[in-house]
Amino acid sequence: MFNRRLLILGATTLVASPALADPPVWVFDSIAIGGADPVWYFTNAALKRGSADYTFVWRKETWRFVSEEDRSKFAASPEAFAPQYGGFCCMAMVDGKKSNGDARAWAIHKGKLYFAGSAAVMANWKLDSDKYISKADYWWKRSFASL
Repeated sequence: MFNRRLLILGATTLVASPALADPPVWVFDSIAIGGADPVWYFTNAALKRGSADYTFVWRKETWRFVSEEDRSKFAASPEAFAPQYGGFCCMAMVDGKKSNGDARAWAIHKGKLYFAGSAAVMANWKLDSDKYISKADYWWKRSFASL
């Protein structure tokens, strides 16, 4: 009986742990990443706002897409297209801080999408992105994600 209670208590604690919750997503105007189509960055190397006609809910947020094709690609593999750190500023995450990203200040590095708080911040991040990613990944995994 004692061991069973421990198992139940352990399972309850595990489920309630914040580390197992969905990591946060940057939301602007009630839409993930301000309505930018995350797939479009990869297929067209540009920012394009999605449409309310093509949406998908992931990590409790609504994501918009330019087309059904983009929506389907994202739905099949959200992690492959969603910006790192939930779309929050990659440079702020270097210091363990969560600051809004800007869908206009973006880069794809080694197959992953990153947002910064501004174009100037993104330019600085690009100077040594591998070093910054290593630091930001540490803080993201430790503080905000269950990765």
